[in-house]
Amino acid sequence: MRALFILLPVLVLAACTPSDECQPSDTRCNGNHVEVCGNDHTWVFQDNCDTFGGPTPGLFACQAYTHDAGDTAHACMQVVPDGGQR
Repeated sequence: MRALFILLPVLVLAACTPSDECQPSDTRCNGNHVEVCGNDHTWVFQDNCDTFGGPTPGLFACQAYTHDAGDTAHACMQVVPDGGQR
């Protein structure tokens, strides 16, 4: 029982790693989901790219793109037959 009390705080701290923190409005892909960083510096689900294609999954993929200003964002982008994006 004593080992449980020692192990539990270690597991809780391990779940909150610094790599999970982010800056508000940052974006990332988590699998085929788009996530955005909230004001509390944690990642929040925004979009599921698998649902963009309706009954045909795989038509959209979460991908990074660069704005004209040079900053990078992530969004569900349409996959075209040549493997590119629109």
